[in-house]
Amino acid sequence: MERRMKPDAYMPFYGGDFLSATSGMTDACFRCYLKLIWHYWHHSHCTGLNDNRDELRRICGVDKETWDEVFDQIFNDQFFSLGEDGKWHQKRAEEEWQKSQAAYDKVLNRAKAGAEGRWAKHKKKATRDIIPPPRRDA
Repeated sequence: MERRMKPDAYMPFYGGDFLSATSGMTDACFRCYLKLIWHYWHHSHCTGLNDNRDELRRICGVDKETWDEVFDQIFNDQFFSLGEDGKWHQKRAEEEWQKSQAAYDKVLNRAKAGAEGRWAKHKKKATRDIIPPPRRDA
């Protein structure tokens, strides 16, 4: 039996795509971007990062000077875009989240259907065993 995890238990990571997209970044910017994507996936479930510079900086774990250097490189519509909801979004992560959520829901629904089928059989057998057959009067 295959065991599936919740959609936020792992994040698909396409290393080649990531390295290609971030090839011009400084190491500090690279680390911040990776931490932000991870936080976006695991904590917000790809619903957006608050547009709060101090909160975003703390997620990255960098000092204010480093943050001032990396902010515009990450939040520039190429990596994170400010949505109409006032939160920062990462398009690829959202697409992967939707795929992961759909796969999780599919497995969950199959498991529920299987359990309901097993319980229905069990219930039918239990009912049959409990109800005595009708008596025949002679």
